[in-house]
Amino acid sequence: ATDPFHPDFRVRGIAFAGNATTWAYLELMSLQSPDEIALGKEIIAPVFESRAEKYTFNGSFDMEGVITQGWARDVTNRTRDGMLGLIALSDGRRVKGSLRLERAVVDLLGWPQYWLVNKTMIRDLPLEQVARGAIADACGTFALCERLTEKLERAEYMGGS
Repeated sequence: ATDPFHPDFRVRGIAFAGNATTWAYLELMSLQSPDEIALGKEIIAPVFESRAEKYTFNGSFDMEGVITQGWARDVTNRTRDGMLGLIALSDGRRVKGSLRLERAVVDLLGWPQYWLVNKTMIRDLPLEQVARGAIADACGTFALCERLTEKLERAEYMGGS
């Protein structure tokens, strides 16, 4: 969960989804000492730099915040991007307005929308709310990418086949 308008593009934490319902959240803002930061990088860098598949909703945003802050040198093997999938599969009827993750999850998966606040103020939200939102984003992204992949394999648009 990054703050896109903060001058240092800081990362408050990172949520990982193992599938649509399992997750892990790492709080990064609490790491203060050089030893804690070094340990955080030792844990985070191998995950993002590994050849394991990585799903994102907008891979050039939050994941780049990890690079900007120095938590990892690169994010490799970004194999699925939910936003690109929505664009590719939209027939113009299902996806309207801005392509926000929350809207896609509500419209396509029928899940409740967790972020009920303006995410541009992430730096001012309580950490628990940021963590819950980031976890919902990670799990929603995973489920959405799985759904989009299934539709791609069947050559279906969002509005039908």
